[in-house]
Amino acid sequence: MVCFNRGMTEHGKIELHVLRVFCGPDGGGGNLLGVVRDGATVPGTAARQALAAELGFSETVFMEDAAPPMQSPPMQPLPARRTP
Repeated sequence: MVCFNRGMTEHGKIELHVLRVFCGPDGGGGNLLGVVRDGATVPGTAARQALAAELGFSETVFMEDAAPPMQSPPMQPLPARRTP
């Protein structure tokens, strides 16, 4: 399950993604994980620790240089081979 939240904190407006991870086989349980995709919006260790404490999740991740995913070239089929 992935949730998307936008909100105001004492650190200003940030974009925060909230994921539930380590869920059971039935999708229940798990821990909340906060992901700040633009880590530059919360510079410095002290500010990041304060935001993580404010959010109260098990883990909070601040991504640096979150570039869009690279486009891979289309996959080419391998030539058919016979196995002896």
